[in-house]
Amino acid sequence: MEITLDRRLFYGLAALLALVTLAGLALLGRPFTPTPSRVIGWADWSALKTERQYRHELAALRADLAELAALLQATPDPVRAAQAATRVGQHHSAGGLDLLARQRQAVVVAAGVVRDWAAGYVAYEDAVATVNEAIVIVGEETVEDHGNPWGAGD
Repeated sequence: MEITLDRRLFYGLAALLALVTLAGLALLGRPFTPTPSRVIGWADWSALKTERQYRHELAALRADLAELAALLQATPDPVRAAQAATRVGQHHSAGGLDLLARQRQAVVVAAGVVRDWAAGYVAYEDAVATVNEAIVIVGEETVEDHGNPWGAGD
């Protein structure tokens, strides 16, 4: 049995595939297109990638602070506090953006103080003050304050 393909059919299918691919790329590129529309250069792409990393790291810092604050509101539990402090320390000691080094250090210090409070080494007021100070430091100067120049979300 021999199968023969007509060249016109082959070219028609190739044109249809190219059109569908082009439409798919246009739909995929729309969320990443800057406002106003222009070609994204390497510097713009790097800045967008760094901004996204900044937002994710800042969100992780805020989530860790919320967990530390919840630990302070609960009955002192040295095991949970030690686990949380270890996790926060390991999570943020791996590094990240240099822009958030101060905020990262404040969260790691707060985690250690909460661990010490739960074990009975630090007064409750000192632990609350340290966590509140970390909250203030993490809340300073965020990208959301300046808006997103590319118009794209996370």
